[in-house]
This record gives sequence, C-alpha cells and structure tokens, in this order.
Amino acid sequence: METRNSNDRKVRLVEVITAPLGFFVLALLIVEAFLGTVLITTKLEASAILQCVWLGVAMFVLVVGIVALLVWHKPGSLLFDKDAQLSVTMGKIGDQLRRAQQIQDLLREAMFDREHKLYLDASFCYKRVLDLDPDVEEARIGLAIAMNFADPKNIHEPLRLLDEVIQGNPQSERAYYNRACIRCLAESHFSKDQWLSDLKEALRRRPQYRDYAIKDDDFAKYRSDSDFLAVVGRH
Repeated sequence: METRNSNDRKVRLVEVITAPLGFFVLALLIVEAFLGTVLITTKLEASAILQCVWLGVAMFVLVVGIVALLVWHKPGSLLFDKDAQLSVTMGKIGDQLRRAQQIQDLLREAMFDREHKLYLDASFCYKRVLDLDPDVEEARIGLAIAMNFADPKNIHEPLRLLDEVIQGNPQSERAYYNRACIRCLAESHFSKDQWLSDLKEALRRRPQYRDYAIKDDDFAKYRSDSDFLAVVGRH
C-alpha cells in the first residue's frame, strides 16, 4: 500500500509539471526509478551495480548542475509555464495597443496644430511620436514640414529628416514632394534641376500630385516655367 501511494504521488507530480523546472523534476524521477530498478529488481554483480549507481549519481549531478546554471543566469525561465507565457504575451500586446493608440492621438493632434499654424506645437507632437517609435514615417515627414514652416531658414534639419525617409523607403512620394518644396524655396542652396528631379520622382509614384503641384504656393514662382510645366504635364 505504501508503494502504491508513493507511485500515486509521483503520477500526480508528473501531471502538474507544466513549467520548464518540472522537466528537471521529471528527469530526477527517472534517475530515481533507474537506481531503484538497478538496486532492487536486477541481479547484477556488485561491480556492475556499483557502475550503475555511479551512472545514476552522474545523471543526478548533471541535472542539478543544469538547474543551478539556469538559476544563476535565467531564473525566470524555470517557472515560465503556459499561463505565465500567456500573461506576458497579453501584457506585451496590451502595451503595443496602448502605444499605437497614443501614436495615433499624437498624430491627430499634430495635424490639428499644423492646420492652425501652431508649428512648434506640431513639432513637439511629432517628436513625441518618434520617441515612441522612430520608424513612423508620417511623423518624420510631418516634423520636417512643421520645422520648416516654423523657421523657413531652417532647411538642414528638415532635409535631413526627409533624406532619412527616402533612404529607408525610396518609394515615399510624400518625402520626395516635400523635399522638392523645401529645395525650391531655398533656391540659393539648390538648383532648379535638383528640386525638379524630386518633384518628378514624386509625380512618377503618385500622379495625383500633378494638380496639387500646379496650385502649390511653393512652386508659384515657376507656374509659367517651361521645365516645371513639362514635369507636371502642363505644356
């Protein structure tokens, strides 16, 4: 009866093994069963039994050593069961959703500030977005536009931001278009061919910009220019 109760306890112990630490417990139970089988049920010579005992001891030490290393380097891994994993995963998803919502709120606030010509406030919102996620292209382009509107003489930082967008996404028509605008207005720093090249790239990727470019005050000086009209398709 005592042996049966002992076996029942072992079965229940194995049934509750869900964490990585449980597998080490299971390994020790296997070692225990191995030693018990060798010492009780087999009829080996004394030297063979001794070898089996030492083998069992070596396996025991190996398991304990592995557990000790994990305790020292990654203690959390030993108790990381499926419930804990689900909780951590759900927590990460929740954090991502909250961050995404915060980013969207900041982008809407920045657009509101730009529409009301509050360019410094808009710049602050875009910077907060980039602090949360440096890869938000809309925030990087928006920051370049807002900074340039806030200080038209400040062209280097906005252009750097747009250059970074284009390097990361060569298909960004918005980055090409806004770089064309800034370069066009800073005619003392850039040639007409440079900003026309950017405008051409933007229109090639988004032909709908043609009508917008014709009406854009940034290009007002060149509305009768043949090269500009050729790019926008209005000869």
